[in-house]
This record gives sequence, C-alpha cells and structure tokens, in this order.
Amino acid sequence: PNPFRKSTTKRVTGPMESSSTNEDESNVNQPSPKKLKPTPDDPSTEVTTEQLLQWCQSETNLPQIRDLLTSFNHTSNSNPATLQDPTTGKSPLMTAAEHGNEQLVTLLLEHGAPWNALDQHGKCAGNYAADH
Repeated sequence: PNPFRKSTTKRVTGPMESSSTNEDESNVNQPSPKKLKPTPDDPSTEVTTEQLLQWCQSETNLPQIRDLLTSFNHTSNSNPATLQDPTTGKSPLMTAAEHGNEQLVTLLLEHGAPWNALDQHGKCAGNYAADH
C-alpha cells in the first residue's frame, strides 16, 4: 500500500443514520415498528416495516408493494422504499435482492430506494444480490 494515497472509501449514511442536520436526526429516533400507509385492500390496516420486508421476499407481492409505493405521500418522511429495519438495518431493497426478486428491485430503485444503504453488518443490496 502506498502511504501517501488517501483512502477513498466513504461510509454512506442511510435513513437509520444521521450525519448532519437536525432534520435527519428525527428519522433516527422514530419508534419501532414504523407504521406505513394503509394497505390498498383494507384502508383500516397499517403496514409495518417488518411486514414490508416480508412482502419483499416474494415477487407475488409486487402489486401490493407497487400500490404502497405509489400511494406514498412525497411530502412526508416515510417513503417505504427508503425504510430500514431498526434492529438489523435491512431495507426492502436488500430483502428483494437477497431473494432474487429482480422486478421488485427495479421497482424499489425507481421509487428512491438507496442502493448504497448499509445494514448493521456493513452490507448493501449488492452484497445481498451477490450472495443469492
């Protein structure tokens, strides 16, 4: 290794971490489990982050996830595509990549899922896809 060369590796903070403003800090202290928009089939039912991660394990849930993402109110801070499990740091994109759900991966990326978010073990969606 060259002692004069600076490392260019940079840890990217995601929704579970904060690196700058007080606005970002409000996302870190959100209660668990995170409640999302009501499901399209039953407006009285709310979806938790854990449920969304379970949905992302199978492409058969693609219509429900698409409805959830398209019903997301862009003025709020709870975009389902950017959420991470408060315990594991796992995101919907990581879960979809881990299970080889290509259509769901594309859908989540189109709706703003951060491709470079890291879980508690320093793994991103690309690592999960490569391990699949």
